[in-house]
Amino acid sequence: MLRLLKRIILSLLAGIFLLGLGIAFYLFQTEIIETSSDPSGHYRIEISARRIDTALPRMPGQSSDLPVFVEIFDQQNRSLGRMPVPMRQMANVEFTKQGAVIQSVGSWNFKQGYCSSCTHWVLF
Repeated sequence: MLRLLKRIILSLLAGIFLLGLGIAFYLFQTEIIETSSDPSGHYRIEISARRIDTALPRMPGQSSDLPVFVEIFDQQNRSLGRMPVPMRQMANVEFTKQGAVIQSVGSWNFKQGYCSSCTHWVLF
């Protein structure tokens, strides 16, 4: 009887742990919140945020304080880099002759294939 009770408790604890792990994995994934193109139509911009950041309540007027990621794709749908931006209101991408710039955050140089402040992977 005691052995059965221990087995049931361990099974319940393992189930609760796995459920918590699944919820954490889901909340830390990113979801696309905005998509746009550059003026020439050669590049696509995706602005995404972690689900946990979008789910947390915010005070009125603070929705633009959401931390986001800005990623640019070329015509072959290849990522040219993903840049973390501390606030959504700062995620204004300006295209230049060489690439693109987000003021005070970083830049992409399409011809040299270089991106400052970019990460090509994001945890979860």
